[in-house]
Amino acid sequence: MTAVRGPDVPGTTIVSGTDLDDLGAAVAVRLAESGSDVALICPASPACADAMRRLSELPVRSLAIDADVDDPDAVAAAMERVCSALGDPGVLVTVVRPAAPGPLCELSDAAWDESVERQLRGLFLMTRATMEPMTRAGAGRVVTVTRAEGAVRAALGGFTRTAALELAPFGVTTNLVTSAPGDPGDPERVAALVTLLVGPAAAAVSGQVIDVGAVPAS
Repeated sequence: MTAVRGPDVPGTTIVSGTDLDDLGAAVAVRLAESGSDVALICPASPACADAMRRLSELPVRSLAIDADVDDPDAVAAAMERVCSALGDPGVLVTVVRPAAPGPLCELSDAAWDESVERQLRGLFLMTRATMEPMTRAGAGRVVTVTRAEGAVRAALGGFTRTAALELAPFGVTTNLVTSAPGDPGDPERVAALVTLLVGPAAAAVSGQVIDVGAVPAS
């Protein structure tokens, strides 16, 4: 697919997460196809390697940084590399995995730390790290994508609305896109919606929780 200039937002796209899954890969490739330079900030994984292979085939610049996004020092170092190699970020997409299966009250301490606390900390650190260049530019897009439900989804919704209120005066929007697992077409629908949210047509859309899913049969 030939790239064309798409998102009318200054800066590089960053796609991050504690684990880049098919949602993150699809979003990264779709935004690169629209003409955005893309940096992946996440631990090394087969999904990250596959996304970079697909990005390398497009006429945009791309970069993959192996980093734990729940580590503030690693995030700071990764951001410095992105800004140096590709320029300041204008779009941040963070992938948040679902929590460990089972009732919340039955989660072990380790499972909570890995699937809830680590995920939310990564989102917070990456969002905080991109705020200075976005607010300075007077434009930016922050989108979180997830298949999480229950307590994690509620926490993400609250974070999204709070960030949207704080960042509105600076021209930065913040939205949450949620999706249920099990639909083979799901990543592409999520990627299409994220592309819309980072474009100029969605400049007034912020603080929203948007569910992506198949329309139920009548």
